[in-house]
Amino acid sequence: PQSVDAATELSILRRRVLSGARIVFSGVFPLETPDVRRTEEGCWVESLGGTIGVDLDSETTHLVAKNVGTQKVHAALQMPNVQVVSLAWFWFTVYHCRRETEAHFQ
Repeated sequence: PQSVDAATELSILRRRVLSGARIVFSGVFPLETPDVRRTEEGCWVESLGGTIGVDLDSETTHLVAKNVGTQKVHAALQMPNVQVVSLAWFWFTVYHCRRETEAHFQ
């Protein structure tokens, strides 16, 4: 068997945390942010195995919202496959390196 170093193993484990998640942010970045993937939050999403969306669509799994009153939040609440969670959910997930229970952060 091939030997895998600790850094590689850790990277593999981290990529499982948000695997399958497509995350859209609302109210977190200034509207003029050119590429959300280049923000700190965007880098964390991708390093944990998730993908970033700019707009809600049929592949969105999570809307991470700073404020509950945004147009995106209202739209996401009408989408049965989208979990609307607070920014705290995102940072707890990053910090603990595990997908936190969404219901605790709605």
